[in-house]
Amino acid sequence: MDSLDASKELYLDHQAMCLLVSRFDDCLTVDVGLLKSECERASIVIKAGKSIDMNLYSNLEQLIKISKTLSVGTATVERSFSAMNRVLSWSRNSLNFSMASDLMVLSLNKDLLKSLDLDKVLDHWVHQKDRVVPFN
Repeated sequence: MDSLDASKELYLDHQAMCLLVSRFDDCLTVDVGLLKSECERASIVIKAGKSIDMNLYSNLEQLIKISKTLSVGTATVERSFSAMNRVLSWSRNSLNFSMASDLMVLSLNKDLLKSLDLDKVLDHWVHQKDRVVPFN
């Protein structure tokens, strides 16, 4: 992953990228020979202080996209499962998927909730016409 991190020494290193390609070859269609020339051209363009047009670097673009989907560690995943265990406790096992998902988002983003003005939220809720959802 260091080959796709601009702050690392191996940034745009072809050999390091080949390891990434071999690891994810089942979900990538990367031409390794073309990737080498893309890395070299991108390095030259970046060293010249210009931005690269990702449309010209299709193989490099695939690797960047896949690197953005990989979690860096397991802490985020473990935090998500902990939130799920808190939200979906034995007393709330009948929540529908949408409500459970919303509660998990709230649980995982507690820092954003601290800046939320609850009076405004309550006023908005009070002035809604259809607050009651009929049970079918």
